[in-house]
This record gives sequence, structure tokens and C-alpha cells, in this order.
Amino acid sequence: LLIGSHHERRGLKAGAFDVRFTLKTDDGAIIYVEYGGRADFSTGLVVSAPTFQTSDERYQWLNRIQAVGAGQANFETGVLVSHLYEVQITAD
Repeated sequence: LLIGSHHERRGLKAGAFDVRFTLKTDDGAIIYVEYGGRADFSTGLVVSAPTFQTSDERYQWLNRIQAVGAGQANFETGVLVSHLYEVQITAD
């Protein structure tokens, strides 16, 4: 499903990444996803900060979301298991 780019610096125990891709939902919506983050290559721990863009009215609420992700990657198999959370800011 990854259509875009994934850049990392190999040879380091930790590094940064930049991922961008477009996905198509089961109901036909197109959503552009972009996130950067950090990875610990020795443990596979990964953190990210995804944002979303879409013109599909059913998913326009995603355009207002700042998410954070935390997970673990298996760099040998290429499998990433990550949990995404919406950051909510409130005025005091």
C-alpha cells in the first residue's frame, strides 16, 4: 500500500524518516497521508506525527487532525505495528 517515499539513514542506531503516500478507502475516498518521525533501529521502536489531506466530504474531518503514532517495526520483515492517537488541544 505504500505509494510514495520512505527515507532513512542506515548504519545508525537511531534515525529520522519521512513517509508520504496516498490511500484509497473501501468506500472510494482518496486520502493523502504524510508523516515524519524517529526510529530506534536497535529496538524497532518508532514514533511519528501523521497528517491527512482529502477533498472527500466524508473524511474532511481528517484535515483538522494532528496525530501521533507509537509502535514497533521489524526491519527484517518490513512489518510495522503502530497505534495512532489524535492530539486534542483545548483552551484554558
